[in-house]
Amino acid sequence: HVIVHVCFLKYILPLCGARGRDNEKLAGVSYKACATFLPATWFNTNPVHCLRSKYVYDHNPPCDFYRCGREELMRANPSIGCFLSHDVDT
Repeated sequence: HVIVHVCFLKYILPLCGARGRDNEKLAGVSYKACATFLPATWFNTNPVHCLRSKYVYDHNPPCDFYRCGREELMRANPSIGCFLSHDVDT
């Protein structure tokens, strides 16, 4: 049973996956360019990173935690890699 499972993972499963077509399109795009229009990044979806940014490193503004549908609350701080920002009309 284990041999069949390993053979499936090694030979059959790679045939079902993507072959890197999207990677060629994004090869020349920088992190900053992607983070300007994509709201979720590794940094703002990691709650520990956001808490460290606020309480340990005292960033101003800190890295805001990403919540789906609440992107307008995110603040930009290019010095820590947070580039997405929406102007909120008050």
